[in-house]
Amino acid sequence: MALSFSRRAAVALAAGAVAATVASAPPAEAGRLQRHRAAASAPTAPDRLGASYTDRAGTRSTYHLFIASVRGGRPRGLVVYLDGDGMYGHDHPHSTWALGGSRGVVAQAATRGYATLSVRTPARDATFWRNGQVNAAYVAALTESTARSLGVTDIWFVGYSGGSQLLTKHLLPTHGGRLATGGVVVTGGGGAPARGAAMPVPSRVPLLWYTGSLDDGRGTDDGYDALDDAKRGAAWYRARGAKVSRVEPTGLDHSDLGGRFGMVLARQLDRYR
Repeated sequence: MALSFSRRAAVALAAGAVAATVASAPPAEAGRLQRHRAAASAPTAPDRLGASYTDRAGTRSTYHLFIASVRGGRPRGLVVYLDGDGMYGHDHPHSTWALGGSRGVVAQAATRGYATLSVRTPARDATFWRNGQVNAAYVAALTESTARSLGVTDIWFVGYSGGSQLLTKHLLPTHGGRLATGGVVVTGGGGAPARGAAMPVPSRVPLLWYTGSLDDGRGTDDGYDALDDAKRGAAWYRARGAKVSRVEPTGLDHSDLGGRFGMVLARQLDRYR
């Protein structure tokens, strides 16, 4: 739509005022004003919800890429979220369970300059941990493709339950050397890989296990003892020189972790970025 005469005049006057301000400012201040003007005028990249991706092996699924809330649409890094069985957090991206809300993964990452990639498992049973090698290869390929398109190398992973299983048992042992450059947040489980697995994660990369003290499988449908799995997974990585920490919040079970992922990530980003 064309601007009316009055709007064109207002825009021209505003542009002239900014230019005059920059011209009359001291060099340091002029540079700051120019950067501010460039950031304000930079186009905001739209989020991509339910976009499709197929890797070289022909494995196909969908993903969400949240970038619109990153200032200027120019992220400094990428957060990759891998959901648990059923994909509730991924399939409800505006829910405060995982991704949505001011305390969710997307907002907390964006505040710190990170785009968020949430990947839907390629598996028909809506799990990441079954058929783990195929799913890990898919996540690795999509992560690398997304990071390359954004021009970033700082990559953080956040997993929950089945997503954590994929991270610690398959993704990190197989692809960690080229993917995990920022850090890893493992919640609600995350066990040790199979015997004989490699551990290529660089020792400088921090790995945090965050699992509630009551997350021991009692009162759950499948009896999954996420707390015991987390202890064994953290011990396996620590024994191989990884930078491991483990937090066991008192009184929380598997479902109580919902709504906490974003803030747990935020503390790690603030500590290590």
